[in-house]
Amino acid sequence: MTEKEEKIIKAGLRLFAKNGFASTTIQDIANECQISKGAFYLHFKSKDALLLAIIKYYIDRTMENMKSIQQKNFPPKETFREQIAYQFSESKEHRDFILVMISEHSIPENSKIKEYFKKVGEEFHETYREALYAAFGDIIKPYLSDLTVIVQGIVQSYQNLFIFNEIEVDFYELADFIIRRIDDMINGMIQSGEHSILADQTYSFYTDAKSEADKHTILQEIETIKNKADLPEDILITLDVIEEELNKDAPRKPVVQGMLSNLEHQDNVQHLFQIISGFLDR
Repeated sequence: MTEKEEKIIKAGLRLFAKNGFASTTIQDIANECQISKGAFYLHFKSKDALLLAIIKYYIDRTMENMKSIQQKNFPPKETFREQIAYQFSESKEHRDFILVMISEHSIPENSKIKEYFKKVGEEFHETYREALYAAFGDIIKPYLSDLTVIVQGIVQSYQNLFIFNEIEVDFYELADFIIRRIDDMINGMIQSGEHSILADQTYSFYTDAKSEADKHTILQEIETIKNKADLPEDILITLDVIEEELNKDAPRKPVVQGMLSNLEHQDNVQHLFQIISGFLDR
């Protein structure tokens, strides 16, 4: 993303939050950025395209911060606590914008935005699944599918409370409270010999979600490397080919595999090499 695109995105976000999507014109956004209307179209084809970019900007940043918390190497339950508290903080900080996203009737009619929300929903689902398993261990394996849905529902319900109401709560205290309730649920399921409802029916969904999450992670890593690293031309071409393939609905893994060997001995792309290898092994 260029500096100019980020400027337009931030201006659009402010105006959509203040005036609503339908009431904001491209000329309004151009005026806010102090650019011409033609300059706007150099970066975004339409107002809908800008809206999608804004949603991606907000949600991708949230996902990146969730992952950065995971990389701090806290104990697993502490990591989960930090992630939950962070989501509550984000909901409060961006309350006005989220309200606009919820209230705009045009958004569900945009197929690209619907598709993006579906993909992000799968990624969040998988993030919760992994965090729960890391925090509570093998004991929750029989109930992991159900617990993932239940805990997501609890967190989202509290988020909605903060979005629609001005409520002051200590987010870390609330995260601790939720984790204690998860402990209670796990103990209750084990003591009662409860049977999982979702274990068999959702296996394929989780597999697909993980694959989509991996694709998204790889594409983000490629974008970061291309923006920051000084790479030889052959490596840049390799990244372009992999990026083009992963953007397809059905990536051809043999094509990606063929490109992967070009990255193996390039020092500043080793993390990318590892996550692509993991994607190909699925």
